[in-house]
Amino acid sequence: MPAAGIVEPAAGIVEQAANAVHAWSPAGAPAGARVGVFGAGAIGLSCLLVALAGEAAYVEVAGCAPAARRSGWAWPTRRPASTRPALVRGEQRVPGSFAYTDEDFATAVRTVGEWDVSWVRTCPLADGAELFTALMNGRDTPVKALLSP
Repeated sequence: MPAAGIVEPAAGIVEQAANAVHAWSPAGAPAGARVGVFGAGAIGLSCLLVALAGEAAYVEVAGCAPAARRSGWAWPTRRPASTRPALVRGEQRVPGSFAYTDEDFATAVRTVGEWDVSWVRTCPLADGAELFTALMNGRDTPVKALLSP
């Protein structure tokens, strides 16, 4: 059951959003920084949204799925957000993170309802096998599919 004030599909990505919140914290929440995100699945797009909300000066997303590019990146931003492959021109420090805390999850619950999640698609449960087969065979699938009974 979704938390109060959060509706589907935003409620379906709270866990991915919590991972993004957690990744932003060890990075030092660097307002004004240039940020790179590896992967444009549900966690990667959540990282993009968290970085933009955290006042990153520039966000580059590498490894965009076709469905992510087609989404049109509909959220408004005053800072550049790019879906083209990133180019590394020198040694870079790449911090990582794993899992999230209860506080990260609570932060995600408070903020995910404000996000544009047009890249999330709710599908009937009966379509689940077809979606997984398409993913397994390398065919285009939604960035995030929520299966609903």
